[in-house]
Amino acid sequence: MKLDPDNPDLNKACFNHPPLRPMMPASHGPQEDCSADKISQFAKELADPGASATERLMALQFLLNLVGDIHDPLLAIERNDQGGNCVAVLPLGSKAPMRLSDYWEDKIVADAEGTDPAKAAQQIAAGMTAVDIRKWSGGTPEEWARESYELAKSAVYSFPAEAGGKFTFPARKGEAEVCGAVPLYRLDAGYRSRAAGVVKEQLAKAGVRLASLLRDSLQ
Repeated sequence: MKLDPDNPDLNKACFNHPPLRPMMPASHGPQEDCSADKISQFAKELADPGASATERLMALQFLLNLVGDIHDPLLAIERNDQGGNCVAVLPLGSKAPMRLSDYWEDKIVADAEGTDPAKAAQQIAAGMTAVDIRKWSGGTPEEWARESYELAKSAVYSFPAEAGGKFTFPARKGEAEVCGAVPLYRLDAGYRSRAAGVVKEQLAKAGVRLASLLRDSLQ
């Protein structure tokens, strides 16, 4: 699900509509293709005692992926940049620009997980309060998607300064480079600190909400 930054209409991101003008949401397919709807549908299937073991296992597998995806800010907004692939950033202290999507995935998320994801999960859980857990356990997948969209605007695409020129990425092995010359943004320590906080909180929220979904579905 991706929302238009200029017109974040959740209905248009989830339901079938006529052809859209440029900059409208990319996720304009039928209801069953919307990630927010699919989370609710798979949760019901997992809770259905009449569903086969295979169907329930598949529902569980999809829930694990979809709940994580819906908490990823880069997957919640459409800026015609291929999910951050066509935006160049230069991290503080780095000499080589990298894709915005790679920065968040390979730097920020990887730092949060560390070399021991299980230990990192324990540390994130230890940082949650009872108030946090109660607050995050509620809401709907649509509301979670809206949160991610707001974070995409306020954190992911909130660069310290305007683009400082253009950069062209070399083509990846075996692939054609489709981005061409893209905006280049220089990142500072403040951006990285905010990004780290966003990632840790989103991981915590996703864990709490997935646990709540599974608890309700498997009672």
